[in-house]
Amino acid sequence: TDKIISDLEDISTAIETYYSINLEYPETLDDLVPDILDEIPTVPGKNTQYQYSSDPEENYTVTLPNPSEFNVSEIKIINGKLIKK
Repeated sequence: TDKIISDLEDISTAIETYYSINLEYPETLDDLVPDILDEIPTVPGKNTQYQYSSDPEENYTVTLPNPSEFNVSEIKIINGKLIKK
């Protein structure tokens, strides 16, 4: 799970950078490419992206899909704060 946490932190940093430039969170992670990230990290061993959502209250969440495949119940970042269960 170290790679997953590293990926989530990298994505979170990129989202915060996007916000500092645009004063809003990106609609999708693809909005981060190529200006902030060269590519969006994918879940290790899978060909899927991490789940991303944002809402009008200026909050964002980046989540590991199907966390049970990695023997955890949840790994996500909400507004820059890592949550791992």
